Amino acid sequence: MTIDELIQNFHVQKELVIKEIDRLDGEFSNKKLNPYGVTTIDFQQRSDAYSQKSRLEGAIDALFIVKKQIFNDDGEVEIPDMEDIMGETELETVGKKTEGNEDLETLPDTFPAIDDTNIPGDPSY
Repeated sequence: MTIDELIQNFHVQKELVIKEIDRLDGEFSNKKLNPYGVTTIDFQQRSDAYSQKSRLEGAIDALFIVKKQIFNDDGEVEIPDMEDIMGETELETVGKKTEGNEDLETLPDTFPAIDDTNIPGDPSY
């Protein structure tokens, strides 16, 4: 996957999360806030959706910075239209299990462990 494809993928995922937030907000507007209406589970789903949206926006911004600063590429990224792509193919969601990687419980660690027992200076901080 190229960096442009990652940006496009994250953008589409963000649009899906925004649709989910709109759906939840619509459901909330039709319910009264009482002990039998909107539950904490409903609020948790909405909160999780906003958190995911924020993470995706951060990932998109970071990828644009990497593209410009590291790859010296100022080219535009074509942002796909949601209606065009949703019927064509299944969206590959980065970080989710798909065919071929079901056995991966966690992502492999790509960073070496840091030995923080031998850091110079005051260890009381």
